[in-house]
Amino acid sequence: MEIALLVLLLAAIGAALAWDLLAQRRHVVRTAAAWARAGQTVQAGPLGTISRGDLLARTPGHRAFGTLAVVGGRLVFAGHRTNALDSAVPLEAVRWIGLRTRVKTAWNRRIETPELVIHSEEADGWHVTAFIEGPVEAFAAQLGALTGLPVQAVGEAYEDFGPAPAVYVVPEGDKGWRLAVAGQPDPRALPPDWMETARWLYLAPDRLLFDRMHAIPLARIRRAVVTERGARPGENPFNDNLLRVEYEDVSGARCAAGFVVRNAGDWAGVLEARAGVPVLLRGAPGDK
Repeated sequence: MEIALLVLLLAAIGAALAWDLLAQRRHVVRTAAAWARAGQTVQAGPLGTISRGDLLARTPGHRAFGTLAVVGGRLVFAGHRTNALDSAVPLEAVRWIGLRTRVKTAWNRRIETPELVIHSEEADGWHVTAFIEGPVEAFAAQLGALTGLPVQAVGEAYEDFGPAPAVYVVPEGDKGWRLAVAGQPDPRALPPDWMETARWLYLAPDRLLFDRMHAIPLARIRRAVVTERGARPGENPFNDNLLRVEYEDVSGARCAAGFVVRNAGDWAGVLEARAGVPVLLRGAPGDK
């Protein structure tokens, strides 16, 4: 009896999976047909894939199956059972195309699957979208040809770093600082839950970004200084570690930006590796 129930259960699971796969394939066909009826030209794809959404979203982790294609000069994702992750990105907004290698181990086997990652600079700032499953390598090649961008194969490495909660400040006077963007928590008296409401600091392939919009090109960064919480007065008046980024603006003038961020040392190390800039570490009094 138990064996029979187990067989029935496995058969039911297999049938459900087969039905779901069929429904997904039909969704891709129906979506492409709808585009054709609307007179829209499909320039790449379509393919059925899973979107991981915007990796800079405040609550990442949501996934959705849908149709991915380039339609009428836009990179479009149309979800199957939900439109929560639907998007339409103009090709001219795409800034970077890459293929990562996702690795998992099952039954002592190493399983590698490709992940398509796309960075775009849109009207509301920087976005990073990722897609898994389906022939994403072939689609990446098509997208690269349409945009004129190279497809970067980064393997198991990452082209980015972060995001991490941070407070953005700029120098004021000789040793003072002020908030660079309004509406941030006070970095001199950060509440215990400040990281839950702070905005993101993020390292894109060619720029350091705060809150999607505020960018410092890596090519213009000249030095990074990490000053730990509790350092000498005036060097870090904040309630957490300070990452000071010194850079040149478009006119060549020397500028500085500060980011109150928990793992400031890690950020400085990544900037040292990616931008080739020197790093200065300033510990608290008494540190060796």
